Amino acid sequence: MLSLFDTLAYTRRLKTAGVDGAQAEAFADALQVAFHEGVATKSDIGGVRADTAILKSDTGNLKEGVTEIKADVAVLKEDVVVLKTDVAVLKADVAVLKEDVVVLKTDVAVLKADVAVLKEDVAVLKTDVAVLKADNARHGAKLNVLQWAVGLHALLSLAMAARLFGAF
Repeated sequence: MLSLFDTLAYTRRLKTAGVDGAQAEAFADALQVAFHEGVATKSDIGGVRADTAILKSDTGNLKEGVTEIKADVAVLKEDVVVLKTDVAVLKADVAVLKEDVVVLKTDVAVLKADVAVLKEDVAVLKTDVAVLKADNARHGAKLNVLQWAVGLHALLSLAMAARLFGAF
């Protein structure tokens, strides 16, 4: 790096002012190092300018990305509002379904009780049918005898009528 600082001239000035020679040289060397390391050159500035241009470009790209993200966030917020509404509707539907389940459980309990009563009624009817069958069997024999007796009586009545009226 090219330095614009003249250490020899600086050392002479310090010696003329009464500063010891070793101290004057040490001061000059320290300033030389400070200027050498701390002063930017034209190429350094050119590099910084190139880096700045890249940063500006990146900043522009980032701003576009942030704008897109903001738009996406806005859409997501709208979707969240819609989803919240849908959730509220679903919660209401679930509440109605829960009420329906309670009603259905009550209906099932009533139907079970009705089925139990019907089973009892069927058992009673089976007993009644068995009794009727037994009665029918018992009365059927009596009925056969009674039918036979009626038939015999009718036959005898015809025979008597025929004798009375001389048909035989």
